[in-house]
Amino acid sequence: MRAIGYICFFLLLPAAWAQKPASQRDSLLSLLKTDKEDTNKVKHLYALGWELKYISPDTSIITGIQSLKLAEKLDWQKGIAKALGHIGAYYYIKSDYPNAIDYYSKGLKIDESLGNKAGIATALGSIGIVYAEQSDYPRALEYYFKAMKMDEELGNKFGIASHLGNIGLVYKEQADYPKALEYLLKGLKLAEDLKDKPLQANALSNIGSVYYLQKDTPKGMDYFFKTLKIDEELGNKYGVASDLGNIGSVYKDQLDYPRALDCYIKTLKIAEE
Repeated sequence: MRAIGYICFFLLLPAAWAQKPASQRDSLLSLLKTDKEDTNKVKHLYALGWELKYISPDTSIITGIQSLKLAEKLDWQKGIAKALGHIGAYYYIKSDYPNAIDYYSKGLKIDESLGNKAGIATALGSIGIVYAEQSDYPRALEYYFKAMKMDEELGNKFGIASHLGNIGLVYKEQADYPKALEYLLKGLKLAEDLKDKPLQANALSNIGSVYYLQKDTPKGMDYFFKTLKIDEELGNKYGVASDLGNIGSVYKDQLDYPRALDCYIKTLKIAEE
């Protein structure tokens, strides 16, 4: 959740700003009914589990295990590693951190044996996120820096930007605001170079929260409004609601209750929609 005082980690697994229509999930279910026991079925199981991850993570875990078993039956090592990573993500969503690390680590081991640098970077970054969620910041930084080094070797700017953001957020949680801004601003610059609006919105929001925590309210609000503008352009209602909540919280702290209420009421309306 992007909000003042909360960690907003840059997840490295495939993500979407909103759930796809139910018709697309129905389409995947139809495909699975006629699929042969091959890699296509594994991929469709991946996709279905990922679509359901926030609606029903328990169902996603079941689907993930199905994809894992089929990938193992086919001896498709890259597919096994991906299935393990997805299952790890579902346990992370459930806040079951021991299982999340277990599955991520198993996937990492396979990717290392395959020399799959992209998979290694994703697994390392994901493990770092789990440690950060548990406030084990030294370990989180260890995994983030390893992941960033791997993505630098690959020239994966999106991955690098994500790791920079996550590193910045760890420093923010440790109240090392100069270092937090150093890494978050580097991540924002890369996101701008990539013209990746969602990544920019995340970076802007988190930079705003650091300035706000340093009592630099004008700069904090400037970044929050920049984030809001991007999320409105993207049609990202979840992001807009979060941005309005942040802005409302600043107004509340300034005892500007009419403006705070206006933001909170708009946030509530979007949440109800």
